[in-house]
Amino acid sequence: MLTQRFRPLKAVAILCTLIAVWIGMPIAQAQPSSSKPIRLVVGYPPGSSSDLMARMLAKSWSDTLGVSVVVENKAGASGTLAAAMVARAPADGTTLLYGLQDSQIIFPLLKKDISYDPQKDFTSLAKAAEFNLMIAANPAAGIKTLQELIAQAKAKPGLIRFGTSGIGSIHQLSTEMLMQRGGFSMQHVPYQGGGPALTGLLRGDVEVVFASETLLSPQVKSGKLVGLATASSKRSPKMPDVPTMTEVGLPDMVITAWYGVFGPAGMPPEVVAGLEKSLARALAAPEYQQQITSAGGVVDPLLGKQFDAFMKKETQMYRDVITRGKITLEGN
Repeated sequence: MLTQRFRPLKAVAILCTLIAVWIGMPIAQAQPSSSKPIRLVVGYPPGSSSDLMARMLAKSWSDTLGVSVVVENKAGASGTLAAAMVARAPADGTTLLYGLQDSQIIFPLLKKDISYDPQKDFTSLAKAAEFNLMIAANPAAGIKTLQELIAQAKAKPGLIRFGTSGIGSIHQLSTEMLMQRGGFSMQHVPYQGGGPALTGLLRGDVEVVFASETLLSPQVKSGKLVGLATASSKRSPKMPDVPTMTEVGLPDMVITAWYGVFGPAGMPPEVVAGLEKSLARALAAPEYQQQITSAGGVVDPLLGKQFDAFMKKETQMYRDVITRGKITLEGN
């Protein structure tokens, strides 16, 4: 009798549980997974700048999301191997890419054998960090301002040498854009990375280098190099005496080296919305912002459609530079 008396209450309890589960389903589905960690794939080796930036974000994101975000390194081919892997991953939000210009814009424009379409095979989730670019000169070159560089280059076409981290690098494309906008030419000297390019500039093997502010600013502050201009929208707090290119008459020269988070195409809208929301909290975390600032970067997040619009604008900008400059990679 006692059991029969409590059967209606048990049925009500079960029904309430089912209703609660049903009501809670959209909330649960808005997360990439209730138990699986997120794999944040980086196209560069452990200890690289991309790896370090990704680990900063992963820590902040894990703390705010309540799910482990694990960095996975798949180095090679300027980040395109990692991008190709994520493009083919299940579209459930558990495998994402920590990418940058190289894999998402530049190399797909320069190489014919890329196995993915950066426009069609990814979902743009968030711009996570960006770093200002700056052009600096060796003092022995007698160039103190960007205007003097342009004047000397016009007077001696192709004789002034500029160093970069390699053919197809953002450093080469930024310098090419500067030459196109300023109407002058210089001789390209590619190095195997930003460090060797800086060494070449300090030795006087090249007259100028257009690279990250983080790389060049210590040498400018010490007087070993002359900062000519930054490609940022406003003066850098760390280099307040160096004018922007907009200030010296090149308003279209706003270029940054950025990092972003991308997922495979075809992720369910509720999964995308959940990832964007959690990323917004992670990017707004004071500790994360302080870490990026200390590394010389800026957190100016763009999410979802805003980031997608930014990507399309960036792609067109680099496509124009590559086409006008007739820039190619050997064997492609």
